[in-house]
Amino acid sequence: MQLDALQVLTNVFVGAVSAWVAGTFGIRHGLERAKRERAFDRQLEWREKTVRTINRFLTSDVELRNVLMSGSSDPEDIRVLLKSLEAALDELDVSLRESVLFAERKIVIDLRDHIFLLEDLIARIKDRDERSDPRGIAETTGDLAKSFRKLSISLSQSVRKQLDLDDISPDDLKTKLDKWVEAQKSA
Repeated sequence: MQLDALQVLTNVFVGAVSAWVAGTFGIRHGLERAKRERAFDRQLEWREKTVRTINRFLTSDVELRNVLMSGSSDPEDIRVLLKSLEAALDELDVSLRESVLFAERKIVIDLRDHIFLLEDLIARIKDRDERSDPRGIAETTGDLAKSFRKLSISLSQSVRKQLDLDDISPDDLKTKLDKWVEAQKSA
């Protein structure tokens, strides 16, 4: 009888220790997984915000190119579009500062370089006068827009891989306006 009681106590003790060990490892694993998921969610949120900012720039860029190419460079239209470009620049600058937490080094450097180019473009537009060639500025903005599109795709690729989505290319995002601009350049 004493042997049966000792056996039962041993089984209860072994069961309790096993449950405690399994529970500890399960909780630890769950916490680590939750931490990874939270980090992914924050990275995804940063990338989405940055891509949205790039898209706002691209919209302003199209409007700016239309104004410049039309030949009627109304100062008020240019001022409004400049304000929009400057807002995009400010948001991209915030994204750059946050990128050190969420992006690969290559993306940080690409984003920084694009911000420099956008700053130069804004300065060029502000400094323009009657002798400035609006088509030249429009071409510069178009080239910068292409480059920003590539950056946008680059930002999305790693997330797309983690979500098991297929790759996309800049050609997938070409609009009729892009095709028209390319045709104008080659003509």
